[in-house]
Amino acid sequence: MRYLLAIGGVTIAINVDSNADARTIAPLGGPISRFVVAGEAPVDIDVRVRLMESAERSAQSAVVFDSGSLWRMYADGRIEFRSSFSGDEPYKIARVS
Repeated sequence: MRYLLAIGGVTIAINVDSNADARTIAPLGGPISRFVVAGEAPVDIDVRVRLMESAERSAQSAVVFDSGSLWRMYADGRIEFRSSFSGDEPYKIARVS
C-alpha cells in the first residue's frame, strides 16, 4: 500500500510492505486524514514501513543520543523505542539514512 501526505508544502510518501497490515501500522484515520492527497505528486520524503522479526535486528552500535525516556539513537542510524511494557525488546525501530 502507498499513500501520500502533504504537510506544509512537503510531500511524504508512505509505502507499507504487502506482508504487513497497513491499517494497523500506518493508519489513515483521525487527524492525519486531512493531509492525505491523491495522485502521484513529486515526493520530498520517502518512508518505507515493514514488520520485521527481532532476529533481523543488526548488532548493537554505539548510542549517539539517549532521550532519557522512550527512545535512543544509535550510530548506525537506528532509533529504538522501548517502554517498561515491552521489556528488553524495542516495540518500534526506525532506520534513518
